[in-house]
Amino acid sequence: DSEDTAITMWRSDLQRIVLNTDNGELVVRPTGVDSYHAIVAVRAQGDLHESALRYVTLNGRPSGHSPAELVAIEKLPLEIVPAPLTREHQRYLSDRIANYQILYRGQPLANAPVTLETSNGTQADLTTDAEGRIALRLPEDFARIKIGRRNNPPADFVLRARHAENGKEYRTSLSAPYYVNPQHWQSNSAGLAAALSGFAVGLGILGATRRRNAAPQTKGVRS
Repeated sequence: DSEDTAITMWRSDLQRIVLNTDNGELVVRPTGVDSYHAIVAVRAQGDLHESALRYVTLNGRPSGHSPAELVAIEKLPLEIVPAPLTREHQRYLSDRIANYQILYRGQPLANAPVTLETSNGTQADLTTDAEGRIALRLPEDFARIKIGRRNNPPADFVLRARHAENGKEYRTSLSAPYYVNPQHWQSNSAGLAAALSGFAVGLGILGATRRRNAAPQTKGVRS
């Protein structure tokens, strides 16, 4: 729901721009610089402050800044911070650990409840440690898995956190796509490749043996 919501984007060159919705839909257009950009949505009504954050990658010229610099910017009073953000050319994968830190006013929020929800239906409750950190193993909740990454569309996961102080409640979320772990088909294909390789080597040895046995035998002649 984008009503009364302010949407901005931190570009990879650390500039901040305002984004507008079109009939409730947000279209993110190229900014001319590459790498991660942070889309931030904020809605404040009375004693409730709601926010959402998502990192997206765009193409363009090199920004001259690292994604770590973008992540380090304090964008929200209550923020779920990737620690670290997955590399630009890598992806969040199922059955892999993703680490996050919950910050309030730039400080770690200890013992804070965090919820996980995926578009595949998984739900889980987590709690931050003394440094405000959580280690999340992304679920293996893809119903059908096919060989090849392109044959498996990604799902989305959403982390949500909340904190109350001085009569005001803060709610925030961080969303990202995650993909089927390639180990599901790489292990099978690797085993098949090894079997075929052994079969080929065996045929080669067999062929060499047959050729050696079929070669004419010459004997020395005494003078």
